[in-house]
Amino acid sequence: MFRVEVDEPIIVVGVNGNAYSYDGRGKLEPVIDGQILYPDEVIITADNANISVLVSHDFYVIEPHSVAAIIAQSNSLNLFVDLTGIGFTLPFDVLIENEALNEAPKINLDIQKFFNLVLEGKDPTQAFTPPDAGSDSSVNISEHAANTGDVEIQYDNDQLLAEAGFETYYQPQAQAFDDDPEVYFPSEGGESGAIELTEGDLEPKTYPITASTILLVDAGSLPLNPESVQFAPESRGQLLNLLNQTITSSQQKVIFSYDTDFQSLVGTVEGNEVIRFVLAASQANNGIDANVTLTINQQMPIDHRDKIDSSFISITDQQLRILFDIEIYDVGNNAPLNSLTIEGIINDGVLPNVSSDSTVRIEESLTAHSVSGVTQIDIGSDNIASISFSELQPSLVGITSEGLATQYQVEGNRVALSYADHPDTLILTVELQTSGVYVVTSYFPVDQSETLADLILPLNYFVTDFDGDNSNIGTITVIIEDSNAPPSGNTGDIILTEGDLDSAVVAEQYPVSNQSSFVIDAGFDRLLANTLHFVESDLNSLLDELNLLTSAGQSLQFSVVELPSGQLTLTGLLDTGQPALKLVLTPSQSDILNITVNVSIELNIPIDELPAGLGTQHLTMNGELLNFSLSLQATTTDGDVLQKPAQLDVTIQDGMAPQLAASSSISITDPLDNSTQPVRGDGSLAIDLGSDTLKTLDFLPQQSSLDGLLSNSLPTYYEVVANKLSLKVEGSQQIVLTVEIALDGRYTVNQYLPLNQPIDTNLEQLILSVQATDFDDDQSNIGELVIDILDGNEPVLQDGAQTLITETLATQTVTGQINIIVGSDKIDHANFLRDQASLQGLTSNGHQTDFRVSGNVLTVYIPATATTAEQTVFDVTLAIDGSYSLTQYHPIDQDPTTNLTELSLDVTVTDKDDDTSNVGHLLIGILDGINPDGQGLIAQAVNQEGDLDPITYPTQGQGSVTIPALNGGDSN
Repeated sequence: MFRVEVDEPIIVVGVNGNAYSYDGRGKLEPVIDGQILYPDEVIITADNANISVLVSHDFYVIEPHSVAAIIAQSNSLNLFVDLTGIGFTLPFDVLIENEALNEAPKINLDIQKFFNLVLEGKDPTQAFTPPDAGSDSSVNISEHAANTGDVEIQYDNDQLLAEAGFETYYQPQAQAFDDDPEVYFPSEGGESGAIELTEGDLEPKTYPITASTILLVDAGSLPLNPESVQFAPESRGQLLNLLNQTITSSQQKVIFSYDTDFQSLVGTVEGNEVIRFVLAASQANNGIDANVTLTINQQMPIDHRDKIDSSFISITDQQLRILFDIEIYDVGNNAPLNSLTIEGIINDGVLPNVSSDSTVRIEESLTAHSVSGVTQIDIGSDNIASISFSELQPSLVGITSEGLATQYQVEGNRVALSYADHPDTLILTVELQTSGVYVVTSYFPVDQSETLADLILPLNYFVTDFDGDNSNIGTITVIIEDSNAPPSGNTGDIILTEGDLDSAVVAEQYPVSNQSSFVIDAGFDRLLANTLHFVESDLNSLLDELNLLTSAGQSLQFSVVELPSGQLTLTGLLDTGQPALKLVLTPSQSDILNITVNVSIELNIPIDELPAGLGTQHLTMNGELLNFSLSLQATTTDGDVLQKPAQLDVTIQDGMAPQLAASSSISITDPLDNSTQPVRGDGSLAIDLGSDTLKTLDFLPQQSSLDGLLSNSLPTYYEVVANKLSLKVEGSQQIVLTVEIALDGRYTVNQYLPLNQPIDTNLEQLILSVQATDFDDDQSNIGELVIDILDGNEPVLQDGAQTLITETLATQTVTGQINIIVGSDKIDHANFLRDQASLQGLTSNGHQTDFRVSGNVLTVYIPATATTAEQTVFDVTLAIDGSYSLTQYHPIDQDPTTNLTELSLDVTVTDKDDDTSNVGHLLIGILDGINPDGQGLIAQAVNQEGDLDPITYPTQGQGSVTIPALNGGDSN
């Protein structure tokens, strides 16, 4: 016999054969699919019938001839059954019964009679009738069981079969029953509950605060499923929106989110958890109902400040009320008819509390000064939102300062004491912070009584937390000690940066100006503004030093004017009367006691830096800063003067140094050879003058782009003299080019001789560095003049007239000329081309000729043979001026029809820049000389006749005559 503690409904999920349910009151009914089993029911299986039931999500089979009973014991639901689990591990505790426990149920049913009826084929439901009303419905299984007592089955995870003591088998016909199955009804729902907690304390800290409540929810036909509990989805979104709109912590919005994993509504501020509402559920002891638990965990205070009244959230009377709609489903996933509700109530906690035991002392002084103190604040359950002085402060009534009436004003955490006629002039302020720290600042003395040296001021205050709760009234005490410290001199200053002379810089052009002000503090007596004046002993020496200043090298003259109103003016002029510097000091009564001196300065032209060794007492140079000081004196209402004069420090800061444009470019072309006029190029280098006039704009001594330049292949050197640069030919000192730049940045280039440019670019780029210096000796950046010098005209050859030569017997020489138009560079050399078409096929006395070229010399010759040496026929030499000479040594064979050989020899010239001309032609005509003549010459020939038999004819005779060669020298 097993006892299974069940935490969910027992549902019949399958009936195989006939099985019956006995309700303990005598009623026996057939078991059907889907039937829910309740306490006190007994299930009996007949013959071979078995039943499948669902218990805690696992299936069990009640075998044939078995008995199962559902019994409510000790607030729990138990299933006692002779059954066997099929292929599973029980997810709940199984208690094996034994005689000692004696917990097996007693069933008032004759089981033997039941089985006998089944064996006889009778309907057992007709044999067992319910008892009369009032009959005993107790169950006693021991009196009617087929066996005399409980059968204990040892649990060993093997399949077990309960035996009835005999073997039976019977298969009855299926019977129809008219009884209706049990009707299902859901959980009614509608239960409500509440949970209440009170916020903790921040000092000493008692957070977090936790509270829980349990709501018992009744089930319907099916047991409730604790895992289905949730905040009702229909209202959860609206609740979250309201929470996010209304809930704050220390006036910071609390952001709420829904944690589905833990069924929680979580509120955070900047990632820190403030409060969490956690929903959970468990099965009730009866196995059907459910216990729903709502837990509130509060980590930080919640504001109870704003009055809110909505369907889900309300804040009134220091209580925050939140209504939660909750749903829980049964195991059939059916919702209750009505939502569950739990109201969460969060009460405001402890109020803040302040103390009255803090005191500070402050001594009167001529300058504003402060002291601080700390008062103790017990924060309570909420953070402090503000700290405030009470509107009424009796200790501040009737106070005087310098005999003048005062008033006080409370502005939250600040109380200020000021003059009644000058509310903006503060005498004393006290300012509180929420941390309890407070600062007392004294601006002017207050009048003490004749008997007491100290003035004691108790000041009332209170704090307010973020719930709007006020603390008790506390007090801080300020004690003002009388002081007779004498006044000390005050110092003011004004700084002016020089303007810009460049007209393009509109915002910084001259004149430039600036303003400042400073206060001359009084002692206990009021200073009179109209008594302000220069200290005469210092003024004279200052003027002497100021007169040493110059502007662009011109001297300045300074003077002062003092008006009855106390206005003081210092003026510096050029000798021409042009204003340079003007400094104006205008005093006014800034408050009850002190003088405010308004200072204005205007600079119309630049001021040069002070030369070294000038000015020591009042006028100094500190780097780019020109400084001088003015000593000032004033008188009080009782005729006393300042123990230490006030001082105004004037600083004139050098402005922008001159700025040169990075570069300026121009291009020029080499002049023609032997030109009497230079090639000129003009350019301009942009200059931002800066604050001072330019003194120089010069070339730097080193100009690397000029190193190694050649002019007509001759080496050059350069000279730099301030703003002038010259490039010259070494030895002859001929000027190749000059460059001169003016102070306004305009420059001129004059080129007299050509430069050798690279053959591949025909360009020589000169990069000349220049730098400006102003009258403050400030140097500019380095600018560059980029001068591109292009190669000029190349040489051109123009063919001249044909040069004729008539052959003679002797060697002869003729000259000719080809016209050369020289370009920008001188001619360096002349050349014959390697290919000469007009020399092809020439013969001399029948001998084939050849030719060779060696620079400017062309030679036509008869090549040497094994028996004869090379013979030069003629040669031609071309000079760089275009003249040439031809020397003929042997004749040329002419065309007999023309007796003329015309030659066109291809030549070029190259200038000093390696520029080569076009191809020119030396036109040469070689005329045939005088033909040979044999007139008067007799030749003799001797011939001997032959013989007719035998025949020796024909016969031959020989003779000779010498014909002399004439002018041409041609061979016969």
